[in-house]
Amino acid sequence: MNHFPMHRIIGGIIMLTLGVHFLSWFLSQSSLQGVTLVQEPLHAAVEVAGSLIALAVGLALLSRWGEIFSDSGNTKPVAWAMIAMGVIDGMHGVISPGNNFVFLHSLASFVGGLFFLSVFFPKLIDPIPPKPGLAILGVVLSAIFLCTQTWPELIPRMLTDSGHFSSNAIFLNWGGGLGLALAGGKLLRDYYRQRCIHDLLFSLHCLSFAAAAMMFEASKLWDVSWWAWHILRLFAYGIALAVLLHEKVESDQSSWQSLSRTIAKQSKKLGRVADNLNLTLEAANIGIWEFDPIQLSLRGDERFRALTEQDQGDSLISFTRLKSSIHPDDYASLKKKLLSVESIVDIELDVRVGNEHEFVRYLRLKGKVRRHEERSVILGVCWEITDIKTHEHRLVQARLEAEKAKSAAEQASRAKSMFLSNMSHEIRTPLNGVMGLSEEILEETPKDHPHYQAIHSIVASGQSLLSIINDILDYSKLEAGKVELEPAPVDMRDLLENLINLFSSTASRNSVSLSYSLDMNTAEYPVCDRYRLQQVLNNLISNAIKFSPGGSVRVEAKLIVANDETHGGKDRVLEIIIEDSGIGINEENLQKLFTPFSQADMSTTRRFGGTGLGLSICSSLVQLMGGKIDVETEIGFGSTFKVSLPVSIAQLRPMRQKAKMDLELLDSDLKILVAEDNNVNQMVIEMSLKSLGFSPTIVENGQLACAAESRSNFDVIFMDCHMPVMDGFEATAEILKDRKGRHTPLVCALTASVMKDDIDRCHQCGMERVLSKPVRKHDLYEVLLQASHIRGHSDKLKASA
Repeated sequence: MNHFPMHRIIGGIIMLTLGVHFLSWFLSQSSLQGVTLVQEPLHAAVEVAGSLIALAVGLALLSRWGEIFSDSGNTKPVAWAMIAMGVIDGMHGVISPGNNFVFLHSLASFVGGLFFLSVFFPKLIDPIPPKPGLAILGVVLSAIFLCTQTWPELIPRMLTDSGHFSSNAIFLNWGGGLGLALAGGKLLRDYYRQRCIHDLLFSLHCLSFAAAAMMFEASKLWDVSWWAWHILRLFAYGIALAVLLHEKVESDQSSWQSLSRTIAKQSKKLGRVADNLNLTLEAANIGIWEFDPIQLSLRGDERFRALTEQDQGDSLISFTRLKSSIHPDDYASLKKKLLSVESIVDIELDVRVGNEHEFVRYLRLKGKVRRHEERSVILGVCWEITDIKTHEHRLVQARLEAEKAKSAAEQASRAKSMFLSNMSHEIRTPLNGVMGLSEEILEETPKDHPHYQAIHSIVASGQSLLSIINDILDYSKLEAGKVELEPAPVDMRDLLENLINLFSSTASRNSVSLSYSLDMNTAEYPVCDRYRLQQVLNNLISNAIKFSPGGSVRVEAKLIVANDETHGGKDRVLEIIIEDSGIGINEENLQKLFTPFSQADMSTTRRFGGTGLGLSICSSLVQLMGGKIDVETEIGFGSTFKVSLPVSIAQLRPMRQKAKMDLELLDSDLKILVAEDNNVNQMVIEMSLKSLGFSPTIVENGQLACAAESRSNFDVIFMDCHMPVMDGFEATAEILKDRKGRHTPLVCALTASVMKDDIDRCHQCGMERVLSKPVRKHDLYEVLLQASHIRGHSDKLKASA
């Protein structure tokens, strides 16, 4: 709203109103003096009209319409004043002239002045709730009107006997007029301070009413001045209503324009979203569909019809045509789900699309049920998933092929394990006889005997063959992940001394100087698997001696502090260095040094022999223990192998390994049973046991072993695992069953099968020890030593009983 012309208009109206008031008064006192217009109906119409307008304006200001005038802080005081004056003026207009007539008019001016004065204290009026306030005001004003009609004698006298206004009337009119004038001045001041046009409008009313109230005493009933201020009051009410309606219309127009702009903006935004969505659906080739279960109608957009191979002319899709393009099984499932709209929330289904001969494409339909009061429909989307289905099919095929390959690999692994087990058994059985007998003969043959060297060669050849077999089996175990470590404190000095003693004769034959050094606190014992560490060092030292004829081999062991996080949380690193002055390794062959079944070159195999598995096994074992092997080499100057193992440190001294045989420690009263079906092996073990001072009972199968054990309590039973009639597993289980207080013998397995599963089977049936063939005399000694300790312990128990 343009405030500049409006404030001029209102200001002009104020001046015009005051001017008309004084002009009418002047005319009534001069040329028009004594001229009257007695017209009660017209007066009533003017007063009632003004009353209704005042009520309408006042109630509007108290309602949500009052928000239009929210920029003024005087809205509520003005509203209450308009309502109070309007109601009392209405009462004044509907009664006949007389004392009450004058009283109600004067009271309207006075009450209006009081209410308008509340613009000085708007915070007292603002909290009054409209409904309770209107109810109280209505009750009070109704009581006053009732009093004027029922007890007129209670009303103050407003006219004198001469027909002039009494002092009561003058007080009420002048008091109300003064209040209205003060309020008008305050509102005018607010306008000039805040430039709020509504305060100027409210000031117009106050000043108009103030002039009318003050002119009341100077006017006479029905004269020109009297009619003038009545009409001007109606005009003031009308101006208020007109401005209110104008502001309301402008506010609504502004709201509608703002709403229209918002709708246009949102419509434009929605249009962009719809366009983007449509482009996205088009780019993804996603169709949209809707199913109405009441009308059994399926509608789809152009993409849906194209995907389902329907006619493009009509969005309504024929179920007959749809049935012809979807696989019968999928069509039945789709129709069933569509017709189950009342019992489902959403739908998801994959269907095959094609012709009656071939269904080559896959579609995925996904929808949600939208429920309305009248009906429910399913809205959904559809897109092609042929590539996904093809990929899934390939994955299934690949999984089946992988499972088939895994099964074949497992079968091959089992076959390989069976083959290795059988090979081990078949080779170790005769090898047991060869090595056992040759070692016994070698011990009894003087070194100057002409056949001594030949017998020694037989023993060495047997040991070489056994080493090859062990390498192959160890490699197979490592490859299958069946090697389990047994860490324990290791006495490195004892380990290195045993290795030096073991290889001293070999080093002498090759003219190799063999030495070792130990750089560590002898009270600190690294914790690792001694057997596997010794296996690694055996191979490395053996190779160093083999490839350094006439040279030197030095073994050095030391403990260093671990300084990074690559050692599995261990605080020390055990470093063992094997340095030789041999032939060295060239760069090309160094790359394949730890590759299985390979050596530096073929001449190495021809010259030095071997399977090419030794270093591969060493590397795998060291990695299994969390360490690594490093190699430094130079052709013609030798090689240095460094084994680094992360270890923890123990202070407990470990048991020393395999002390020399002391026959006095054995209990000479031990009763020994041997179950062995091979005659040569019977001969070997009998010779070995006799050399240890024992005469065993020998049987050729498990059934005879059970019979022999039932007749006599044996302390030790050496049980071959694979025998005719009854094998060693069954015989052991039978012997150890239901002892009923009888002495339990120590059963030791004799087996040519050294695979983990075979050894586990031995322990499961009750065999306490397992000796792999070929059986060495020292192994037999250790079993007998254990049995001697058990027998001595049992005898002590009997003696104490």
